[in-house]
Amino acid sequence: DSKMAKVGAKGVAEKQFTIKPNFAKIAEAHNKKEGNTHEYYFTVYGGEVSNVSGNVNVYAPEYKEKKDKEATDEIAGTHPKAEPVKPIKKQPLAPPKKETPKTAEPKATPKPVPATVKKEITAVYITDGAGKPITGTYKGKQLRVYVESTGLKGKEFKMKVYDKDVTGNDLILDKKDSFIGDKLYVTLNLSEIPRSKGGDYFYQNWFVDVEVLETKAHVLSKTVDVDVSVLKVDVPDNETKVKIGKEDTQKAGECFCKQKENQFY
Repeated sequence: DSKMAKVGAKGVAEKQFTIKPNFAKIAEAHNKKEGNTHEYYFTVYGGEVSNVSGNVNVYAPEYKEKKDKEATDEIAGTHPKAEPVKPIKKQPLAPPKKETPKTAEPKATPKPVPATVKKEITAVYITDGAGKPITGTYKGKQLRVYVESTGLKGKEFKMKVYDKDVTGNDLILDKKDSFIGDKLYVTLNLSEIPRSKGGDYFYQNWFVDVEVLETKAHVLSKTVDVDVSVLKVDVPDNETKVKIGKEDTQKAGECFCKQKENQFY
């Protein structure tokens, strides 16, 4: 038989069962060697947990009638002594099922969202040929133009070198290149740059203008003074070079002196 029961506030559930005669018939149908007693036990189920009680021995109905008759005969003195009932061994309780602890599945670590990198030039500056700062008027053979940036690798840029002037800046160099990383430098060989590109006589005031071709953004460097003596000496367009021999040189010298004399007089 089975019944439902509620667990009370103190954790105790209680239910009554009435042993009916047909219980014995059912027990004997399964086991014909039940004998004078029948064993009953209870199994309690609560969710996924179950437990089994100990055995309870109950006399079989026909044996109870026999015992009642023997008791009556014994009182009347007509019943022989009954053999002692052998004690019934209790079956060991089945151990309760252990709950297997559920292993929590590891949570997936969220992937970090990459920060948006701003595409821009962060710095432009001029150094000497070894990458050191310049102080005073520079007389070395090389200059370096450093360009620092973020998010522009592979993009094209235009670099222009100017000689700063009051009346207008003179273009010294116009160069196009690509960003190979977040920091790069371009080397300028001063002996290859014509002196006539700038406008000053003793030194020129150079600065650099770098433009990102994709965004049209410009960044300027600070000005450095470059001594004109380290620049390439070029011939002005209004002068012509003439090669003359030794004899021609002497004659030319004589003519030149005579011309000078004539000019003074």
